[in-house]
Amino acid sequence: PLPFSWTDPEANNHKKVTIKRDKAIKVELPWNVKYWCREHNTVFLNEHGFLSFTKDQGKYTRKNLAKPLANTMAVFWDNWRVDNDVAGLWWKVQGKEGSRRFYATWNNVVHKKREGQNPNHRVSFQIVLHEEDDSVEYRYKNTKTSVRGVSRGRSATIGVAGSSDAEVWSFKEKVPAQFAVLYKQYDVTPDNKEPVAH
Repeated sequence: PLPFSWTDPEANNHKKVTIKRDKAIKVELPWNVKYWCREHNTVFLNEHGFLSFTKDQGKYTRKNLAKPLANTMAVFWDNWRVDNDVAGLWWKVQGKEGSRRFYATWNNVVHKKREGQNPNHRVSFQIVLHEEDDSVEYRYKNTKTSVRGVSRGRSATIGVAGSSDAEVWSFKEKVPAQFAVLYKQYDVTPDNKEPVAH
């Protein structure tokens, strides 16, 4: 785990996107992100808490990453909804060439079971891609809701998936708030594809 930090998307002028139900938005990146032996310059974001590098995978399905959704980062994958003005999916690229960062934030999203209800049922989490070393941060500001079987990640999946393999770090397990994880890839070649999470 990392010391927790949070970049407020609204205060830092991130772009709030309009997203359709079960659809993803495509974002062009200004650098090639290295991920599981491949390079990508686009990402697809959806309201369900995961990022895909190669495909619009916006529809929610109850699958463990052990049956991988290819080239995906499951930040806090569950049946979240961006249902009103309180909730939002935000993104931005910040920094200078060589040390740029891509932020995507699911802010005050609500589970399908409580769609349209009060902020006590809402969660906020964030992913940061680092150009300098291809590391990735998963950040969890608030994971607690009053939804039985959902609060603190009890119905969520967290992990990473390549084209044919996946690493699941958490599947329907408790995830604390004010928590962060660092994911680093090292010695990534076609013969050595093992990533590592800290």
